[in-house]
Amino acid sequence: MKRSPQPRYRVSVLPGVRRMVHATDFSPASRPAFVHALRIARASGAELVLVNVAAPPSPVLEDSYFSARSYQRMLAQRLEAAVH
Repeated sequence: MKRSPQPRYRVSVLPGVRRMVHATDFSPASRPAFVHALRIARASGAELVLVNVAAPPSPVLEDSYFSARSYQRMLAQRLEAAVH
């Protein structure tokens, strides 16, 4: 089985850049962006910092669903109750 060729990107050197931030969800679809960021960081001699932000999973009950707003309100009420 023949693999399709990987896209070729021109790698830019960013003079003066010491640190780059790459936001990722670590999905297979995000891998090409990571590889490109890594190439730029290497060519520039920059540190590459990976950032992953994940939202807490929304609680799902048998036949219902909490919206994000309802979930945040519930968490705020629990925190308020715990403080007092």
